[in-house]
Amino acid sequence: IGGMTPLVWCMPADKGGVFECLLRNGADPNKFLTDSFAGPGGRESDCVMFQSAVLLDAEGFALVLENKGNCHIERRPHGGVPVVPNYRGGTPLESVLGAVAKDSITKVRLLQAKGVDITQTLRGTPAVMLAVYGSHFDVALLMLDQGADCRLYDRENFRLAHRITQCLPGEVKPTFDRDGWDRL
Repeated sequence: IGGMTPLVWCMPADKGGVFECLLRNGADPNKFLTDSFAGPGGRESDCVMFQSAVLLDAEGFALVLENKGNCHIERRPHGGVPVVPNYRGGTPLESVLGAVAKDSITKVRLLQAKGVDITQTLRGTPAVMLAVYGSHFDVALLMLDQGADCRLYDRENFRLAHRITQCLPGEVKPTFDRDGWDRL
């Protein structure tokens, strides 16, 4: 009903390893929900692949990727055309960058290892900008090291240095001043 599967219902509060068991035995983490009642943390056009990027730690996210998780999947309402996503993003990379998670850099590295271009532009905004918007400054530095173009502008005509200045919390600024500005 509505795309709800046992895999959706047992995530994120997996009791007794059911989530892992289902994944290892062929449960599809890319099956989209078709109703908006959606289980824990989910909604229409969501799937376990997106939920795991937001709700699970890096180890759980890696488990999904290892077991048929499609790192290039895009949100699609009722299996239709890709939608303009909300804060969680239209791809797993956007979901990670839009989530509040201390292990986002590990998740981004996992996606990169599966072939995701972490320096891409997503819906008109460079991924490195999305990392800064989400306060994932360690991810932004990784993206710059991987070749993200810091000279690009976002949709509001701001350069990366301007966005960092706007978003950087005071306690992080000295670290970025020491390690990051020379990359811009």
